[in-house]
Amino acid sequence: MYGWCKTDKQFANWLQKALRRAWSKHPAKLALIEKQRYQRRNTHTGRMCFHIDCAKCNKPIPLGKGDTIECNHKEVVGGFSELDVEKFKEFAVRLLMVSENDLEMVCKKCHEVITYMERSGMTLEEAELEKKIIKFCQQPAKVQKEKMIKHGLVPASSVAKRRIQLREYFRNK
Repeated sequence: MYGWCKTDKQFANWLQKALRRAWSKHPAKLALIEKQRYQRRNTHTGRMCFHIDCAKCNKPIPLGKGDTIECNHKEVVGGFSELDVEKFKEFAVRLLMVSENDLEMVCKKCHEVITYMERSGMTLEEAELEKKIIKFCQQPAKVQKEKMIKHGLVPASSVAKRRIQLREYFRNK
């Protein structure tokens, strides 16, 4: 139907990717980067390079290969999974019809938390906590249990139970 895209879903996915590629060179995004960047000495290499301060955690983030600073839309952009002209239009408008005031520069870690918050309907604090727990639970079980014992917890028998245990621990902290 749409060349190599055999289904509407595949074509919708291709459209989304094409729009996100256009977003990578968006004039408002590039202007914001230009406006917010400044030179300072890189703490790891000792060389002068451009940095941008994260809008959420205020840490200076170096620009360069493997940038860890990302441009976040203040309003949720979302996506679309079905080939629906109205949903496509809404997505394109939210993604591309923006000015510098609609955007903020955030570090990769903060952007992951913001995106998780938007997708899950949590508060920012709940999303930060959940991301910490997810990262913790990705470690080997032995490491998880050792760290929990070190903090005075008796580790539960499964990852799912330890996840619940950690939520309670961090909420009470």
